[in-house]
Amino acid sequence: MLDVIFASEKRKNVLLMMHDGPQDMETILKSLKTTRQALLPQIKVLEKHNLISHSNDTYKLTTMGK
Repeated sequence: MLDVIFASEKRKNVLLMMHDGPQDMETILKSLKTTRQALLPQIKVLEKHNLISHSNDTYKLTTMGK
């Protein structure tokens, strides 16, 4: 699991941001200074490994992600 998190700086930063609570996509994009196209593949990896979940455009840590 650590390889999934630390293989990408973006993934690690997304998880750190969500530690403070759910985040909407626009907030994540602005904070990480990246584009949706660059971030979505990383979000998908985190979701695939059940580290985050989303509803509408808001993402949060799962129990496993915490």
